[in-house]
Amino acid sequence: MRRFEDKVVIVTGGGSGIGEASSLRFAAEGAAVGVNDINPDGANSVVEQIRSAGGKAIPLVADVSDEAAVEGMVAATVAEFGGLDVIHNNAALLSRDVLSRDLDLGGVRPRGLLQLTMPSTCSARC
Repeated sequence: MRRFEDKVVIVTGGGSGIGEASSLRFAAEGAAVGVNDINPDGANSVVEQIRSAGGKAIPLVADVSDEAAVEGMVAATVAEFGGLDVIHNNAALLSRDVLSRDLDLGGVRPRGLLQLTMPSTCSARC
């Protein structure tokens, strides 16, 4: 049996790179996949690859920094596939502003770590 048989997964940033590979792998493991990307061409391309291989997938074009868009993406997935089991949050916002925020993640405050990694990350991507 495939590990994600009869499961429903959303992959954010699923239209290229690691997100694309993750979307294809979840589908190969039996999941119905909501492929989210801000780029419609990327999302549609991955959905077509999954469908061509006999899998189930829908494109979810949305900006994950927009809360209403994320709610719509989840609602569309539940409407299409009847539920949601996994969200693979692969999309990233790598601006200097985002990386320098003092975030509170359940009592963990990663700002120091982000400040240490920000110069090399931003020099490559910002």
